[in-house]
Amino acid sequence: MPTRIALSHLRPAEMAQRRGSPFTAEITWPDGRLAADGTVAPPAEGSALPVMSGHVRFETRSLPDSLAWIGRDMPLAPLAGAFSVDGRFETGERSVSWPSLRIGLGQNVLEGAGAVAFGPGKAPRLSVQATLAAETLDLTPLVADLSRLLDPAPASIALAPFTRGDLDLRLSAAEGRAGAVRVQDLAASVLVREAALEVAVNRARIQDGTFKGRVNLTSGSDLAATELRTQGSLDRVDLGALLGEIGAARWVVGPVQGHFALESRARDTVGLLAHLNGRATLAMDGGAIAGLDLADVIHRNGAVASGALARRNGRTAFERAVVTLRFADGVGQIAESGLLGPSVGATLHGQVSLPERRLDAKGDLVLRPPGDSSRGILFAVTGPWSALTAETVAHSEIPDPVGRYGGAMLPDPLKLPATLGLPGNARAYAP
Repeated sequence: MPTRIALSHLRPAEMAQRRGSPFTAEITWPDGRLAADGTVAPPAEGSALPVMSGHVRFETRSLPDSLAWIGRDMPLAPLAGAFSVDGRFETGERSVSWPSLRIGLGQNVLEGAGAVAFGPGKAPRLSVQATLAAETLDLTPLVADLSRLLDPAPASIALAPFTRGDLDLRLSAAEGRAGAVRVQDLAASVLVREAALEVAVNRARIQDGTFKGRVNLTSGSDLAATELRTQGSLDRVDLGALLGEIGAARWVVGPVQGHFALESRARDTVGLLAHLNGRATLAMDGGAIAGLDLADVIHRNGAVASGALARRNGRTAFERAVVTLRFADGVGQIAESGLLGPSVGATLHGQVSLPERRLDAKGDLVLRPPGDSSRGILFAVTGPWSALTAETVAHSEIPDPVGRYGGAMLPDPLKLPATLGLPGNARAYAP
C-alpha cells in the first residue's frame, strides 16, 4: 500500500548523548493518517524501546482494514468502521497511556482516558483499558448488528474475530439512541477476554423507567460455537410511549415491569434461537388497551365494533396484566398469563415459536364481577408474527379468572427485579 513517512525536528546528537529530543512524525496511507509531535528520550536501562510523550492524532476510514494492513488485531475490531484518536500520550515499557483523549467512532465522539499494553512474545496480545463519556451516543449500528439474530439466513456467531485482544471499557452517556429508542443516563461496561465477551448495562433510563441487563458470550473447546447467557430487568417503562417512539401502534398504555433470564449455545444465529432456554415475565399495573373495548366484544358475542369512531373511543382499563414465558429449545410456553379489570377478566395459554416466528395461543374472556350474568368467550390467536389472526372459537359459561387462578395468576415478584435482586432505582450493581 503506498505510504508516506515523514520525520522531522529530531536531534540525533542529543539522542547520542542520552538526552531528550523533540520530534514530529507523520504517516499517511490511502485509508488514514497518524501524526505525532512531542519529545523522545533514549530507552531506560533494561528496556529496548525509547520513551516518548506528546500529542498524537490517528484517524482511519476503516479500522479493520488498517489493522489488517499492519498485521495487528484489536478487540471488537470487526464492529468498528471510521475511527479516530486524539490526545496527549505517554509511553512506558510495552505500553502507551492517554491521560486525556478524544475518540471518534462513526458519528460518536467520546472523551476520557485510556491505556494500551502489549503482551510478551513476537505477536503480543493487545490489552486496552478506557473510561469514556459522551454527551450523546448513537448505538444504532450495534442494534442493526443484533437484529441479524432474527434473520432467517444463518450467520456465524463465532467469538474469535471479536476477542483478538483484551478490553476493559467503562462507558457513560447523558443521552443516547438505540435504533428508534431514546436512552438517558446510560452507564455500561464491556469486558473482552480470550474466548469471552461480556456487555453490561448497569443503568439506562427509557421512557421514565429503568433497564438493566447483562450478556455473557463464551467459547469452549469448539471455537465455532458460542454459549449465550443473558439476564435483565425493566422497571416502570412507559410502554405506550415506547411503542409510539418505535413507530408501532400504541395499542396498550401503562408502566411495564419485568425480568428475563435466557441461555443458549449454537454455531449460528438460527441455531441460537432454536436452542434458547429460560424464562421471561412482563407485568403491568394500572394500564389500558387502547382502541378495543373487551366488555363490548363479549356483549357482541365476539364481534368487534366497526368504524373509526369505535376504534378511537374503545378502551379497556385493567388493574393488572401478567404474562410469563418459559422457553425450551426456542419455543416459549405461556406458563402464566392473565388480565384483571373492573369490567373484564382474561387468560391466555399457548406457545410462541422463535425459530418459526409463529404464535399459537388460546384464551378466554369473561365479564366481571362474577355476580353479573357473565357469558364467556373462548378465542384463538394464531399465525406468523407478521400476519396474526384472532377468532372466536366458542361461547360458554366461564368462571371468573380470579376464582380459577387466584393470586398465582398475577404474581407480585416484579415489584423488584427478581433476576437481579435489586430495587428499581439502584444505579449500578456488581456481580
